[in-house]
Amino acid sequence: MSEAGFSEERIEEARTLYSFSLFRFSGEENFTDRFVGCFAEGQTVEELIAAVNAEFGTAILPEEFLDVMEEINAQKNGGETMKTEENKQQKEEERTNEIITEEDIAQQALYVASASDDCTEAEQAAVMLAMLGTDIQ
Repeated sequence: MSEAGFSEERIEEARTLYSFSLFRFSGEENFTDRFVGCFAEGQTVEELIAAVNAEFGTAILPEEFLDVMEEINAQKNGGETMKTEENKQQKEEERTNEIITEEDIAQQALYVASASDDCTEAEQAAVMLAMLGTDIQ
């Protein structure tokens, strides 16, 4: 693969795919050409795994493959996990969603606290909806 111009990262991905999933196909005719043919320049991990699954009839999940790659990188780097850009983005999105959820919970608590204690549930709901309407506008 290095002769084909692939980066060390791509070569490591190929080693990992072979070791964990594709070694059983190594005796098949044209295995190497078929395997190398699954790799393309600028390809995402999801695209790579889809190509491998299509070529070899496997059912590798991109998330599981990324977990294995992170573990390998962590072992290579003395326990420091090197995350792919996609994993970083996913973690950032999850954290953003957590923050939005926390803000929503705080806002709902404020709505409830703003209604007087002697209000009926219907009146509390009306107060909450009025405040929500103000927030939306």
